[in-house]
Amino acid sequence: MKKSKTIILAVFCCLLWGLVFPVLKLLYGELNIIDNYAKITLAGMRFFSAGVIVLIYYTLSFKIFPKIKSFTEFGKLTVLGFFQTGLLYAFFFIGSSNITGVKSAVLSQFDIFFVVFLAHFLLHNEKINSKKIIGVILGLLGMVVVNINSLGDTKSLLSFSLMGEGFIIISGIFAAIGTIIAKKLGKDLNAILLNGWQLTLGGGLLLIFGLINYGKLIYFPNSFSLILFICLILISALAFTTWYRILRHTKASEITIYKFMIPIIGAIASAIIVPGESLSIYSFLGLVLVSIGIYFSNKK
Repeated sequence: MKKSKTIILAVFCCLLWGLVFPVLKLLYGELNIIDNYAKITLAGMRFFSAGVIVLIYYTLSFKIFPKIKSFTEFGKLTVLGFFQTGLLYAFFFIGSSNITGVKSAVLSQFDIFFVVFLAHFLLHNEKINSKKIIGVILGLLGMVVVNINSLGDTKSLLSFSLMGEGFIIISGIFAAIGTIIAKKLGKDLNAILLNGWQLTLGGGLLLIFGLINYGKLIYFPNSFSLILFICLILISALAFTTWYRILRHTKASEITIYKFMIPIIGAIASAIIVPGESLSIYSFLGLVLVSIGIYFSNKK
């Protein structure tokens, strides 16, 4: 794949992922979801639907049913779906609902730094160097800065909760594990097929878990909430499929350089779209540090 095409596709993916934060916050507001199991059910509905759409697209494009060839392949795809979709978004959906879209956009990029470390041990020719270490330090510093409350808050200079910021960071660990697994599986499987099945299987696990504990599907009270939900489905289907295609031809620790756009797009979009959210000086400084850190982590 040509470098110019890789950059265009990577930027496109980051643009889509950045828009998830404000769209998700708006959808939560429309649905008035408080129960955590309801959030997991919503995540399951979203990713299972996205996976089915991708598999249908695969069938129409290649004129062949997207079957899984062996039990071993099924096991690998299930593991990928469990980490990349199941665990990742179970923690992400709950965490993002308990903090602002701006903070979610920044903290969710923790997976980039985990990828750098995991790739060093699990992937060939993706070793940690001094620039990557500097990048990780800058990125972690940015994570701390973005958690500093506004000057008007006299209770604490730092704001952190397990169910909010903590869950977002944990989701980043699972995202990194999923990236490494996808990199390995991508050598042998078509990117569309890989993403379709991991979304379907991972989303299915989320949906089953949510339904067992919540007891029902999520109802959309108006057309606006349904449109927001459809947007999230399409973003998942398109962004992940494109990203897996790039990942197949590019080093995992190098392609993440383009993800510096996600927190910037997400934070700016949240500040513009979501009522009551804005870019504070701490959020801005955190974004700058995280972006520089991600850049250094992947700079040759």
